[in-house]
Amino acid sequence: MTWYAPTNLLGTVDVYLTTAHGLALSNPAASVHALHPRVTIMNNGPTKGDSKETWLTLKSSPGLEDIWQLHYSVDRPANKGFREASQNGGPEQNAPEQFIAEYGAGKRS
Repeated sequence: MTWYAPTNLLGTVDVYLTTAHGLALSNPAASVHALHPRVTIMNNGPTKGDSKETWLTLKSSPGLEDIWQLHYSVDRPANKGFREASQNGGPEQNAPEQFIAEYGAGKRS
């Protein structure tokens, strides 16, 4: 990560748009934390993206105020092809309803 270490050449950002739908194979903690975003927008689908690994990286980012999502992420198993190690989606891994553009599109009652 030569852009961030030992000196952050990019600086900080107000908004960070997750890459690759918020999959675990993207959005490394070193990059996200170095950018120090105030808000993150996750361009996920109901059954794609929002990997638990990415969710934990975003939630632990210094100074993060909110996470916004395109879709409610439903429960789904890990996909080793996306470097996911655990279950993804579900109530614990979604932003509050008012921060999800398409809340009902993927949510199962």
